[in-house]
Amino acid sequence: MKKVTLQKMKISNFKGITKKEIDFNGKNTLITGLNEVGKSTIVDAYYWLTIGQNALGNTKFEVRPRDINGNEIHDITTSVECVFSVEKNGQAIKFTLRRDEIEDLTQKQRAELKENAIAPKKSFYFIDNAPYTQKIFNNKLEELFCDLSYFAIISNPFAFFRLNETNQRQLLTMVCGDVADDEIEGFETVKEICGAVNTPNQVKEALTKEIRAMQKEFDSIPAKIETHETYCDRYADYDKQIAEYESKIEELEKEYSELKKRDKILISSMNKQPKQPDESNITSIENKIKLEKSKFVGFKKTLQQLNKQKADNACPNCGFPILDFSEQIKITEKNIEKSNKNIIKMNTLLENAKKSYQMELDFYNSQIANFANEEQNIISNREKLAVEMEAKRDEFLHVNTEVDRLKQAKKAQEQINLLNKEQIDLDEKLADAMTKYDTINKFILDKSEAVVAIINNNFETIQFKLFEMQTNGELKTCCKVMKDGVSYANINTASKIHSGLEIAKLFCDYFNILLPIWIDEKESINTLPIMENQFICAKVLDIDSIFPNKTEFDCEEKYLNEKEKLLAEYKGKMFIREM
Repeated sequence: MKKVTLQKMKISNFKGITKKEIDFNGKNTLITGLNEVGKSTIVDAYYWLTIGQNALGNTKFEVRPRDINGNEIHDITTSVECVFSVEKNGQAIKFTLRRDEIEDLTQKQRAELKENAIAPKKSFYFIDNAPYTQKIFNNKLEELFCDLSYFAIISNPFAFFRLNETNQRQLLTMVCGDVADDEIEGFETVKEICGAVNTPNQVKEALTKEIRAMQKEFDSIPAKIETHETYCDRYADYDKQIAEYESKIEELEKEYSELKKRDKILISSMNKQPKQPDESNITSIENKIKLEKSKFVGFKKTLQQLNKQKADNACPNCGFPILDFSEQIKITEKNIEKSNKNIIKMNTLLENAKKSYQMELDFYNSQIANFANEEQNIISNREKLAVEMEAKRDEFLHVNTEVDRLKQAKKAQEQINLLNKEQIDLDEKLADAMTKYDTINKFILDKSEAVVAIINNNFETIQFKLFEMQTNGELKTCCKVMKDGVSYANINTASKIHSGLEIAKLFCDYFNILLPIWIDEKESINTLPIMENQFICAKVLDIDSIFPNKTEFDCEEKYLNEKEKLLAEYKGKMFIREM
């Protein structure tokens, strides 16, 4: 097994420590002093160097010293250096680790930096004074020590119990081992239920959801059936009733169709009323006469103009006409004569057209008088038909509504039958799912008990509870440590340290390494278990243990004065000795 011991430690400008050198020489060491002398600061410095945390596991914490006003002190280097010795197979090697932190500022930024400002920082990492990047530095440390994820658990008895329960379970299972499924009774049955892919826990979770969903659906079916029963008689023969009503609908449709045909015939009779005489011929002739008269007047005006032009056309010297208008006058006179004849002829046509129209109008009026009597009879007959058709429509609507109601009732009846079948199917599925659930649950419970037994066999005074039974019968995972029947949260600090040391020993054996173990609050524990690790303990100095008994003084005032002097003497001092 590889054993790591701390030989020497140098601290500069780390929190409240300006400069400190400690020789551990690989021995068990006790650091004592009054409160606020820097005992815990040494522990924080150690973990800041090795894993970038403080003793509480925080990665973000102040490491820079501050002045009396609470401001960061600038232009200094925070540094922690440790010399380690590693023994393996009878051979020992020494190496030095160092981490320096400086302010990451340009010269201009440094000149402009205010006194109360917090400057950005940058760390530098060294192994045997050779510089490394943080990543390579950490990789080297894992080669020299172990996986840094477990460094604090091995070297700090409080570290494991600061993890959440899930991480605690995973670590315990990793170190102590797990129980294979095929080692548990009933594995083959569970394997058949779960298949090759899903784990029992996943299948159980799925079955739980499935059972809840099926139970919810099963419980809702009676209410659904009751709702459907308000719309139907579950034992009625709705097909027969619907067929009877649909037959009645066909009869009503035929009867209504016949009534519509009769009404159509009556409407057709009403449309055969006499055709009114057309006056368009008279209007056309009258328009032609107006046009011809207009032409006649035009020709007359043209003739007057021509005669006037003829009279005004004589030469003033000889009296003879200059232009000859006789031909134009002759043509115009013929046009006047022709237009006059056309007017007389069209007037004769107009008289004849008016006589003919009057004869047609007299005949039309006689027909209209006869049709009026016949139309009254038709209207009366249609009114009777309308009443009869309305009655048929009402009866049709009533029957049709009843068919719709019966069809809805039939659907409700069908839904009731489906729900009854679904209820039977769900009952069978529920029984099957519950059987599978119980089988898997027993398997998980048996396996959990086996896992707990394996883990707890690795400890002497502490026991882990990894499962809790819920009120609903579900098995919930947890990770609770018990010492002498008392939970970790309720045990005293000494018992917590003992519990943490048992954990540390387990991980030391698993990783085959012994790291220095730091124990703060050593005053709370009298004796440490026998372990091969180097112990470095911080303890508050008990002033009463080194001060004479009160009875040795003459008076209480003298006792208090002497005690005050002793406290002043020890204030700010730290004492380091081998245990």
